[in-house]
Amino acid sequence: MNHEPHVTGSTGGVTGGKHRELLGRGVQRVSAVQEQAEDAEFLRGLTALRRFSSEHHHTRVPDGQLAADGFPLAAWVAGQRLAHLENRLPAARRASLERVPGWQWEAAANG
Repeated sequence: MNHEPHVTGSTGGVTGGKHRELLGRGVQRVSAVQEQAEDAEFLRGLTALRRFSSEHHHTRVPDGQLAADGFPLAAWVAGQRLAHLENRLPAARRASLERVPGWQWEAAANG
C-alpha cells in the first residue's frame, strides 16, 4: 500500500513555472488527465529513486541512468533539482524527495 501523500501543488500536478508557461501560451486550464499523468510520472520517478537509493546508499544518479523498467531516472532527478532551483517544485513533492534516504539537492561534482 502506498502511504505517500498526494503530491500535487496548488496548481494540481503542474508546477508553478509550468503553469505560468502554459498560461503564457494561451492555455487557460490544465486538464485533470494531464495533472494525473504528471502525478503518476512523479510517483514513478520517486519509486525508482527510492529503489536506487536502497541499492546504492546514495542518490547521486549517474548521467543516463535508467531504472530497471526503462524509466529515465537520471533525467527525472535532474528535472526535480532544476524545478527546485527555479522554485517550481510544489512543497509536497519537495518534502517527498527529502524523505528519500541520501537525497541531496545538489548534484555531485564530477571527479
